[in-house]
Amino acid sequence: MGLIIQLGHPTGERCANPAPAPRNFVVIDTTGFHPVNLQFCDCNNLRRAGTRVQQLLRAELFGATLRDPSTCCTLRALENFHSLTLQSKINAYDYYMTLDKLTDNTGLRKQPVSVFF
Repeated sequence: MGLIIQLGHPTGERCANPAPAPRNFVVIDTTGFHPVNLQFCDCNNLRRAGTRVQQLLRAELFGATLRDPSTCCTLRALENFHSLTLQSKINAYDYYMTLDKLTDNTGLRKQPVSVFF
């Protein structure tokens, strides 16, 4: 639908020089895997916006890598996984497969392999 998430600026403020994230950027949430269009701040506000990792963290997203992440996980999903691990002893593979089934239970679409799990 053309939704683009702009990082590094307050809500409603546009960046003068946005830098697009990789086209296959995936956000892992408690509801499954979601491909999204992200733009990082790359304008003169960069000093206040911070690095790409800092911009993701301010949006409550934890990048899979420190340099040019193309996958991230919401802090809500990480907290959910942590709680399930402590209470029910679920392992990372089972949590990943649960999110895979929530995203597409038919098994027709191949989900991304994540660094997190």
